[in-house]
Amino acid sequence: MMDTPRRVGTGHVPALDGLRAFAILLVLAHNFDILAGRLSAPARGLELALDAGWIGVQLFFVLSGYLITGGLLDTRGAGNYFGTFFGRRLVRIFPLYYVVLLVGAVIVPLALRQALPEHQVWLWTYTSNWAQPGGRVVDTFPHFWSLAVEEQFYLVWPFVVRLLPPRKLVVASLALGVVALAARIWFVNTSDSPERAYMFTVCRMDALCFGAAIAGLVRDPVWLERVRKYGGAAGWAALALAVVGAIVTHGFPRISPLGQTLGYSLLTIIFGLLLVLAITRGAEERGPLRAILGARALGEIGKYSYAIYIFHQPLHVFVGKPLLARLGVGVDGTTNPLVALAYVGLASVASVALGFVSFHVLEKHFLKLKKHFVPSKITPPPAVREAAA
Repeated sequence: MMDTPRRVGTGHVPALDGLRAFAILLVLAHNFDILAGRLSAPARGLELALDAGWIGVQLFFVLSGYLITGGLLDTRGAGNYFGTFFGRRLVRIFPLYYVVLLVGAVIVPLALRQALPEHQVWLWTYTSNWAQPGGRVVDTFPHFWSLAVEEQFYLVWPFVVRLLPPRKLVVASLALGVVALAARIWFVNTSDSPERAYMFTVCRMDALCFGAAIAGLVRDPVWLERVRKYGGAAGWAALALAVVGAIVTHGFPRISPLGQTLGYSLLTIIFGLLLVLAITRGAEERGPLRAILGARALGEIGKYSYAIYIFHQPLHVFVGKPLLARLGVGVDGTTNPLVALAYVGLASVASVALGFVSFHVLEKHFLKLKKHFVPSKITPPPAVREAAA
């Protein structure tokens, strides 16, 4: 794996590993939050900070849209374009996902002589994001809804990239972002469950598509030059939008009419701007952003982020909650901020450790199979030839 990118927008950019690490750390803080009940002012402040970690999923979506679309654009003229993409996704995503699902939803319940969890068919088919808002959830794997959103995107997006020239792809991506906002407005105003606007793919595809639009822009010579020129300003723009958005939406809540409509869109733009900052200033040989986002510790966490995400909720259910109960912490949580912080820290460290073990024991062996899914000779796809004519 390269240490520095070949050019802005392509190759390995270490700063993106740092962004991925921040995303997973935010998610861990949110899902390991055990503060509950009547809280003191300091505890309430901490609870609000931990709860805000849900935005890490939005950052993951933007990053996924960028990275997946970038790879598709770079290989869209390959004769084995579809086989390469789906083969590489399969060996990267499926092994760990289905091993953990098999153990947690089948083997463990059988070993404990318990009934198998209801509704797990939605997990096996990557459709849980459509089922959970209706109450069809498996407590051990509530976080798999976001993986379902991404898999549904992966299933459709290669065909869109193949058919559309890059500039039209950017326009289509931005248009789909508007569709997602309209869908959220519709569900917020007509549905009795706010989880629909939170989990339905049509409501969350704007983050994936915005990342896709950035991938298309940085592969266009004209826009690439603009990205290089103004990339540094993206950070200041993101900061300004974050401040204004936090004030307007009252802290970017996960569930609220304004938060789920304007808030989600603003977060998408903010993280898109941070992505632009990372792929420009973060790609430099030297500089403060490269030093921060390219730090080895963050890079390692980013490298194992998929496994960390997979494992953290089962760890919380099977180990964390029983241990807390044994220590006298109620099933509904604690009001002590120090206890809550200690739990977030220790559970996060354990999740990272599981991610490390998972990668080296299981994942890396399947990743070696990627050598069988290498793009063939690249020729312009039909859409490109038609545009040139």
